[in-house]
Amino acid sequence: MGTAKGSILVVDDENFNLLTLNKILTPAYRVFTAKSGEQALKLLEMNLPDIILLDVVMPGMDGFDMIAQLKAEERTARIPVIFITGLDNEVDEEKGFLLGAADYIRKPFKEAIVKARITTQMRIVRQMRLSEDDLLRMSSVSDSSPQFMVFINADGRIEYMNPAVSQISGYSREEILSQGLELFFSDENSRKLHMEYLRGAAERRNHNFEMELIRKNGEIRVLSFSTFASVLHNGEMGTGMTGSDITEMKRIEGELIQAKVQAEYYNKAKTNFLSRMSHEMRTPMNAVMGMTSIARTARDDARRTYCYDRIEQASAHLLRIIDDILDMSRIEMGTFVLAERKFSFNAAMESVVVGASRFAAAKGINFEVFIDEKIPDRMTGDPNRLKQALGKLLDNAVLFTPEKGVIALSVHRLEDAAGKCVVRFEVSDTGPGMSDETLLRLWDAFEQADNTITRAHGGTGLGLPITKHIIEAMEGTIRVDSTPGKGSRFEIVARFSYEVDQVAVAEGAHDGPTLPLMTGKRILVVDDVDMNREIVQALLNDSGALLDMAADGAEAVRKFSENHYDVILMDLHMPVMDGFEAARRIRALGIPGADVVRIIALTADTGGDVLARCLEAGMNDHLGKPVEPATLTDMIEMQLAAVSKTRAA
Repeated sequence: MGTAKGSILVVDDENFNLLTLNKILTPAYRVFTAKSGEQALKLLEMNLPDIILLDVVMPGMDGFDMIAQLKAEERTARIPVIFITGLDNEVDEEKGFLLGAADYIRKPFKEAIVKARITTQMRIVRQMRLSEDDLLRMSSVSDSSPQFMVFINADGRIEYMNPAVSQISGYSREEILSQGLELFFSDENSRKLHMEYLRGAAERRNHNFEMELIRKNGEIRVLSFSTFASVLHNGEMGTGMTGSDITEMKRIEGELIQAKVQAEYYNKAKTNFLSRMSHEMRTPMNAVMGMTSIARTARDDARRTYCYDRIEQASAHLLRIIDDILDMSRIEMGTFVLAERKFSFNAAMESVVVGASRFAAAKGINFEVFIDEKIPDRMTGDPNRLKQALGKLLDNAVLFTPEKGVIALSVHRLEDAAGKCVVRFEVSDTGPGMSDETLLRLWDAFEQADNTITRAHGGTGLGLPITKHIIEAMEGTIRVDSTPGKGSRFEIVARFSYEVDQVAVAEGAHDGPTLPLMTGKRILVVDDVDMNREIVQALLNDSGALLDMAADGAEAVRKFSENHYDVILMDLHMPVMDGFEAARRIRALGIPGADVVRIIALTADTGGDVLARCLEAGMNDHLGKPVEPATLTDMIEMQLAAVSKTRAA
């Protein structure tokens, strides 16, 4: 087995461990494997490796039995044996070292640690094989080595040291030779070095150990030392001592341990999150299924109406949970983006206030609102994400505020910065408040600030992390002040581009009869799912619009080339031809109406850059499924109004 390349015999009864170590050690070393102690001993009869990596627990002859046999035979006694084990037992570890083990490598294997320890042992092996006749040659090699190397005679004096000893310790050669190793070891380590390791080496018991070395400048370095006996030509016994600076390796090892602890912490948090998520999703689903069953058997309209209201509430709650999960997934994958557009700030705030007012009133909470009139209405940004962020803060405020408590939304305009309107949003409550410890974990995803929250109020623990990401994506900031027993106050500062001329009617605003009705307008609904087309038809049944249906993009292109349509509601992901390609082909038809027909994406795909892709394909806007009837109607009327305004201009 011995080669210039270096050879290692790996003994382990598990194939996975043999394959893992073989992958780590080759091609740097020539690796041989054995699945039992008996098989390994037969291989050793033919040739000897440089190092043996030996599993402790094996059927038949275990690692302890094998090393005892190796050390008892002169031919194999000097081969370094490194135990590889998944055990963490000090008694077994001590037993292994007492039997002559050179080191331990823990399972599961860390590649950097395995390579570092093997490298150190290989260096020690090569050094120990040099005989006294090769001392001069060894000196020339050791003089250029970065390893700590000394030779100590039987009287305890240093007879040889290589330059690395001075480089590592910071002391001169003269200082070290005159004062000895005690110069850079603590009193306790000096005693241990002489009483255990050097004495053991003199008794032909080799030792491998780690010890702190104190440099002349006070810096502490960690070295991995080996001590071994050496017999001179005159028969005198001496001790060789080599050491490698493993300070950096120990630092990396510590970081790996810390990373493992951190990973376990987050894995536990994710496990708890999945448990909460299962509860949160099953609760509204139970309501949907239960109320559906009750509605089917209800004999009066009032009872059925009650069931339908409950189904609607539970469905909306389930949709919010799904949206949170998708948002968190996009955030973790780095695909979360804002969909900036012109919007009415007043309309956005009205939507936020109306939603929170209903929630607060149902719980008997006073809701105070102040919105600065100096804030311009016509803004550019992502209104849906802004409403989502404020809505989550207000939902939490209502959730944690007791009956007859007070929550408040205060919106102020600050001084403009870089041509943008700077707005401060404050959401406060008179709830229980939060401790400093709770605040430290407030923005962590997959966990709630206090586990009692899950039992008392429910929730997924994603709301605040998503809110923070939304605000930061808007180049804004979010902070919180909270006092236990008094309540909490969240503050958001965000920046928006805005139009100086605020005469134009803002998107989403409904001031008078400026938007045309859909009566007589032709609308093409494109979706490959029958139920989806049926739902849209039912939602628009009383609008006065004339509806037509297509099951895929290709059919939509064909129908548009044969008929006139004012609006197309386009699904994105369909067989035969998707919505993106269909929109591009309709725009390229070159027939009357192809350039002005309003194409609205109506899809369950709401993530990432979908809106940008829709606009690039020639669509005018985007709505996510499921869609509220009023939202769908408003979008269609707004797009029809845009066409009328263009023609009037």
